[in-house]
Amino acid sequence: MSEENPRTPEIVSNTRQIILFMGLEGSGNSTIARRLALELGKPYIYVGEIIRRTAETDQSEFGEECRAMLKESRYLKPEFVIELLTRRLSEPDTSEGFVLDGGTRTLEETEGLPGILEKTNRVMPVTVFHLRMPHWMSFERLMSENGRRREYDNVESILNRMKNYYNQLGKRA
Repeated sequence: MSEENPRTPEIVSNTRQIILFMGLEGSGNSTIARRLALELGKPYIYVGEIIRRTAETDQSEFGEECRAMLKESRYLKPEFVIELLTRRLSEPDTSEGFVLDGGTRTLEETEGLPGILEKTNRVMPVTVFHLRMPHWMSFERLMSENGRRREYDNVESILNRMKNYYNQLGKRA
């Protein structure tokens, strides 16, 4: 899918399915996933947004853990991601499929996804798009003047999350 040719790839259809985007942050996952969800009329589920919303509104241990994760600019513990995804995928709008952005940044989260889908009765075909780019290019995109520039993004935090990604999945994907 590109600006010149925004046609959906043949592998993706508007049938009951799950489309999963994974890759190093800054690789374009969110931009492409959001566009595809809109084109297909499927819910766009961004795990980062679920975490931020939970941090703002939830006073339980989940909210506390999300607040700590954002403050420390680290990954959320996989068991918390799995529970947050289970809650979100249990909502009725996901019954015919969805586009998932994030939630598979660690091996434990990736291996936990089939269990989440089974538990939420969302067992359906899954198409995975793994976007790859050099880490220096991803870093440049995140830190540039036009980059995402979240308040907790700084050189150290971005490099730490990139290291975590490569240690968990980047070498295997």
